Amino acid sequence: DVALILFPLSLTTTPSLLVEHPQPALVIAFATEQGRWRMAGINNRLIWADDTGFAPLRLEIKKDVVVVHQARLSDISENTLDYSYTYRFRYDQPADRFFLIGEDNENTHRDAVADGVRVSDNYLTGQRVVSLMHAAHGKYVRETNRSRSIERRTISLENAEGQDIDFDKLRDEFSSRESTHGRKP
Repeated sequence: DVALILFPLSLTTTPSLLVEHPQPALVIAFATEQGRWRMAGINNRLIWADDTGFAPLRLEIKKDVVVVHQARLSDISENTLDYSYTYRFRYDQPADRFFLIGEDNENTHRDAVADGVRVSDNYLTGQRVVSLMHAAHGKYVRETNRSRSIERRTISLENAEGQDIDFDKLRDEFSSRESTHGRKP
């Protein structure tokens, strides 16, 4: 079995950097007894790429779960915000499909110049953990976590797409809650 990322190539055989090219695609295939491959799922909305380039990507299969991790690093010197996304897919044999079982979205500042936020959703248990990563002296030194219930969801690989998370709003929620409880972030 194999998980692949397919992306368009330019004439110089480097990943295309032009918006008009199709997005990279995540493809999962199973080996057949005849030595061929059978496509088990495809998604061309999940892998991040635009006219600034193809963000660093790690793809692995761990304990029957396909894990896709991508970091979107700012290349603008004034912008120190970095984002990373991790998606976890598990195969459901009766449905003969891969389903999104969880995802992590993280917003950090290069050199930890300000607090970072991580959102971890588990669609099997219906739990979301929001973590505020506290910055001090150029490092993230501790975390404050809050858990809440979310809707259990069944999202196939073909229909999965990244969430639009308002990290600033989450950061503000932590700050206002901590100031009401007399604590400093």
